[in-house]
Amino acid sequence: LPAVSEIILLMVPYSDSDTQGIAYSESISRDLAQVLLPPQNIVILRRNEQITLSWDAIPNASGYKIYTNRGVIQTASTLYSVPIGAEECTQLQLSTVRGGKESQTVELESCE
Repeated sequence: LPAVSEIILLMVPYSDSDTQGIAYSESISRDLAQVLLPPQNIVILRRNEQITLSWDAIPNASGYKIYTNRGVIQTASTLYSVPIGAEECTQLQLSTVRGGKESQTVELESCE
């Protein structure tokens, strides 16, 4: 992912009662390759008593975590099948892992 620049515009008040203030802007640049994104474009396929998840690979990810009601599954793959039993609805969470850090989780639900 390329670096991205943003311009932030703030109004800095003269005092607590001042509503006009001074306009202040600053350009901030950050490398999005360093941002740990959660999994994207997730597809859920429910068949029999299992759910198959697939998602787009995240650059520089060392793996992914799938949180189920039975525990946490760690995988390096972007395709994984999770046994769910005969439950009518199943909630899962999915996150990206890199360098000992974990992204925000994505909440998933699959119902028959």
